[in-house]
Amino acid sequence: EDCDVLINNAHGTGQQSALAMAWSQNSESQNRLIINVSSELVRYSDLIHNKTAELENYIQAKQDLINASKHINRGPSNCRSTILSLGWVDTNFVRETQLTHVGLLESYNYFKKNHTLITTKEVVSAVQFLLKQTKNTYIPEISLSNWDL
Repeated sequence: EDCDVLINNAHGTGQQSALAMAWSQNSESQNRLIINVSSELVRYSDLIHNKTAELENYIQAKQDLINASKHINRGPSNCRSTILSLGWVDTNFVRETQLTHVGLLESYNYFKKNHTLITTKEVVSAVQFLLKQTKNTYIPEISLSNWDL
């Protein structure tokens, strides 16, 4: 309640969309910003074959988040919503067991081997850039991609 910016990186199917919608409704009369963290997997999902059900659910949840962000921006609220879509980021959050389970370990290791993972400093720079938006304009979506497709 006491902040003007929400960085929405909730984990779990559907939780990000619900959080974005609830926070925007609670912030209708205030000039606030939601930065919703999404994934480049949404953009390139048609190139991923043999997706597991878990990966399909993840991609759908991120697509739902993108749709929720658009809905927020079309509404009467003073709260703006933006999507920060990320490719493979070099963090400890990425677990090889999770990637193996959803069939993406080979892709992640390709970027890691070629030293093309997105750094956390690059993510911070993107967030700082988004925070400099004026109240008259906003950036609906920005992508940090290392997918060389």
